[in-house]
Amino acid sequence: MTMLPPLRLARRLLPVLLLLIGVVRCDDSSPLEPPDSEPIQTDQQRYTLQPGESGLTATIIWSYTNPTGGPVFVVNCLGASNLFVEKEIAGGWVRAWTPVLPQCLSPPIVIQPASVRTDTLELFAGYVSNNVWPKFEVDDLDGVYRLVWDVLSTYGENVPGFGDLLPLDRRISNPFELDDPRQ
Repeated sequence: MTMLPPLRLARRLLPVLLLLIGVVRCDDSSPLEPPDSEPIQTDQQRYTLQPGESGLTATIIWSYTNPTGGPVFVVNCLGASNLFVEKEIAGGWVRAWTPVLPQCLSPPIVIQPASVRTDTLELFAGYVSNNVWPKFEVDDLDGVYRLVWDVLSTYGENVPGFGDLLPLDRRISNPFELDDPRQ
């Protein structure tokens, strides 16, 4: 067996090492890695609910940046999709508001890697005393909230749930405050 001189061996192994380092570096952007910041960003850090005739309203402009290395999909009906509001209570998050959605199936919203989709949530919640929906699902409305969007990593019309949900940290917003001026 012939031994290669150390310098010659190093020259032969260098391309292999660089290739392996490149593969490891490419793996750093894996969809399983937590994002540096929340993929949904709201336009403000604080919103004041506005009392109306039949409920409370707030307008939240938000942007979603696809943090994965592939396209993601959002099931929708004419653009309306499952964007929920959660409230932080005792160190955990609970569902605080669920949209009322029409029942149809439009082609999925497709968001390419690193692409940004901006939309507006016209948050409306009927008063507890009436039969107007949706309503807040928590009693004390003042507090810290976040948005949660049902974003899928795969899509198929004949697949249960239409595909696989991204991990939660890949479909939440920055925390923000909601103030109820009636209190």
